[in-house]
Amino acid sequence: MTREDIVALFEKRQQAMNRHDVATLSDMFSEDAVVESPTAGGTIRGRRRNDEVWHAVFNGFPDVVFSAEDLVIDGNRAVWITETHGTDTGGFLGLPPTGKPFRLPVVWVCTLDGGQIVHERRIYDFTGMLMQIGVLKANRRRKFCPSASVPGTEAPTRGFWNEVCEVVRPAGLEQRRGHRLQPSATE
Repeated sequence: MTREDIVALFEKRQQAMNRHDVATLSDMFSEDAVVESPTAGGTIRGRRRNDEVWHAVFNGFPDVVFSAEDLVIDGNRAVWITETHGTDTGGFLGLPPTGKPFRLPVVWVCTLDGGQIVHERRIYDFTGMLMQIGVLKANRRRKFCPSASVPGTEAPTRGFWNEVCEVVRPAGLEQRRGHRLQPSATE
């Protein structure tokens, strides 16, 4: 494929996505295309499975729109950056609709062959999207580890290290990326 062919493919793809045209989108993928997608729950293979993901998106977010921001092409590979926004009025993934909107950037890393996408990795903040539409709730409770400190400093810190302490540290000491956190005063 020439650079112009790839640009045309992604322009056609954006139009099909914004029309919610699954048939046209399906034709852009090889029969045995591999797609890595958080919405799919991981890696899927084949047009039919990819079509199911598109149907889930378009049914859950009937007003979803994809805005192209950038397209980087290197040989038979392309990285397409879009911003996606919509409203959960259709019930995403079988859950009741929340009526809440979402907006997030998406990076699509594609390998092309014979005028079709043969591999695609969709990178986006799936958890953040679920939080925006109200399916997941943020834990607002914070537990601070008063004696946690950044290696090389004596002063206790707040912020990231304390969140790491809360999330990854069981009772006692924990190694995190080679840095030793001290036990908290409450342990």
